[in-house]
Amino acid sequence: MAFPPYEIRDIALLFVEDESHARDLLARVISMNYPGLQLYAADNGAVGLELFRRHNPDIVVTDISMPVMNGIQMAKEIKAIAPEVVIVAVTAHTDASYLLSAIETGIHR
Repeated sequence: MAFPPYEIRDIALLFVEDESHARDLLARVISMNYPGLQLYAADNGAVGLELFRRHNPDIVVTDISMPVMNGIQMAKEIKAIAPEVVIVAVTAHTDASYLLSAIETGIHR
């Protein structure tokens, strides 16, 4: 079943994922379904933080486990800049302490 594209304008999304296949797939899905949404993509938390500082997106979707800077550290730094920003974690982690740290940072799951 195909869904028509949704009208979304003036919203920016930062997607931070170290696996290139997942980043590319999301970019294609978003561009097809949400043509008015501005998408920024990064392959680690350090690049994601730099893109956040430069573009100030409305929503951040991030993996937690990444090289260079993980999603939790990036989220802490983003929340220090913009406490109101929505950050959503997408992860395969099941370790309770890791997930609790993410939630305490203000990451939604």
